[in-house]
Amino acid sequence: MSHGTSGLVALGALATCIAALGCTTPLVPNDTGMSGIDAAVGGGDASGNATTDAANSPVDAHTTTTDGGSDASTLDARPACTVAADCDDGDACNGTESCASGHCTAGTALDCNDSIDCTTDSCGASVGCTHVTNDAMCTAMAGGTCDAAAGCRYPVCSAANCMGDPSMCIVATCASNMCVRVSTCTTGSMCCGGACVPSGCDDGNPCTTDACGASGCTHTANTSSCNDGNACTTGDHCSANRCTGTLRHCPVGMICDPDTGTCGL
Repeated sequence: MSHGTSGLVALGALATCIAALGCTTPLVPNDTGMSGIDAAVGGGDASGNATTDAANSPVDAHTTTTDGGSDASTLDARPACTVAADCDDGDACNGTESCASGHCTAGTALDCNDSIDCTTDSCGASVGCTHVTNDAMCTAMAGGTCDAAAGCRYPVCSAANCMGDPSMCIVATCASNMCVRVSTCTTGSMCCGGACVPSGCDDGNPCTTDACGASGCTHTANTSSCNDGNACTTGDHCSANRCTGTLRHCPVGMICDPDTGTCGL
């Protein structure tokens, strides 16, 4: 009797231990010794040692992979999209958003500098750039007024009040009593650092973020989604100023068509 009692006490203690781990099913001893315990925990091996099933495995959710090996914590967190309209945030000032490889890509912020020295330039989310004229800024001589397209105008035009601005790519000449100021930059270009450059300092590379700095255009590498033009790659993204993706694997003896992304002989 003492042996049977000690066995019940031990089993009771073990049941309490298992319950502390969250077990809600009572342990029922049977002829297989530890098999009742195994069932409560999730299984056992041939020697009666308890094993842990997938539900009880302490797997960190961040290690779950969905792309064949990438940690989920590093997956692209940008909004998913089908067309560019899905990415429009309603703010004209931060540029036009686009959809690339199923993810939204930010646009290039507007440059609202109109190179007119007597206008106040600003940007509104719903309207974009605005330029408000201010006659008080025309002080070269009395009677100066601000023209939104030409800048300050005065009753008499002279070299003293009709001056260009090389830093803004502006040249000025007198036409009778009118000072005519014009930009040397053509349509599709802008002035940056005293030189005419493509609008937005665009270098044509989606893997750089372009901007106009104090001394000229800057092109900073980014990690945006992109399209490398190869249908045999997936997960295209920018890295080290270039667009790259992961090659799709085809069965042995087959190759991937870069135009269609399908495997064939």
